[in-house]
Amino acid sequence: METEDITLGGNIRLAGFRDFGKSDMFVVRKLVGSYARKISDDFGDYQELVVTAKSVHGSEKHTGRVEVHVRLTLTSGELFVSEEVDMNLFSSLDGAFKSLLAQVTSRLRKD
Repeated sequence: METEDITLGGNIRLAGFRDFGKSDMFVVRKLVGSYARKISDDFGDYQELVVTAKSVHGSEKHTGRVEVHVRLTLTSGELFVSEEVDMNLFSSLDGAFKSLLAQVTSRLRKD
């Protein structure tokens, strides 16, 4: 199954979101854009931000859970990855971005 990527701006890419409705995508774009702005404001420009979503299926039936992966590549080449699984798409996104921000803050604080 091929996924269709959605590009937001020049360096933000969403993958695996084609099965979500228009209202969900409106919120996803706003949430991702807000976190992208925060990353840019707090840590400077970045090379790429990729957000991937997929439904998590149980062995017998669909559980309704959504797995979100966020991958951030800074202009320095450093790579940060986080993931979150939740019953709610927006909670998964929020959790994955919070985890990513904590990683980047911790790493850059050590420098």
